[in-house]
Amino acid sequence: MNKERIELTDVILVVNVGGYIGNSISKEIEFAKLLDKEIMCYIDFKK
Repeated sequence: MNKERIELTDVILVVNVGGYIGNSISKEIEFAKLLDKEIMCYIDFKK
């Protein structure tokens, strides 16, 4: 997990191509939420 990088940022950007978010990214999102970080998400549903 990129805990150190998440702690240093104000915002995290999640790029989701294909509609799947794996376990490690889910944990990073939860960690960012615990730190009250802004989370932006880009979802591309095209295949």
